[in-house]
Amino acid sequence: MYYVGVDASERSADELANMRYFSTDSDLVDRSHLSEAELAQCVQVMQALHQWQNAARALSAASKRYMKLNESDMRAIRMLIRAKQQGQIITPKDIAREVEISSASTTKLVDRLVAGDHVIRSRIPATGVQRALRSLSTLGAQPTTQSGVSTPEGSPPPRL
Repeated sequence: MYYVGVDASERSADELANMRYFSTDSDLVDRSHLSEAELAQCVQVMQALHQWQNAARALSAASKRYMKLNESDMRAIRMLIRAKQQGQIITPKDIAREVEISSASTTKLVDRLVAGDHVIRSRIPATGVQRALRSLSTLGAQPTTQSGVSTPEGSPPPRL
């Protein structure tokens, strides 16, 4: 049972293990039209989502520790990986908007990512002036043949 005002460290391991985050009874939502089986299924879905969220948090924390990056750095890298997968060009201004930080903070963030070999800077070919950023992650990269020729996912490599 959960007691308001009682620190988690004061509860027994059994109490914590048996704590239910989701319940079939609620005064917040009218569930009178749902059968017991439907309620049980809703609780199972919510519990599965809770477990998935915990696993995602643990993976994110482990990645941050391993890569020695903070939350803003991780958000920027995820954006750059998505952009790479979609063939989009990302600029520091795009990162500032996505991560919701100032241009000065963005400069420091990009400098950290470049210094850590997570990102490279390059010029945008069309303008030759504006800076583009590219993730060095292999996530989202198209498979290549031994000759270095890029192949669309799922298609056989070209014959050489």
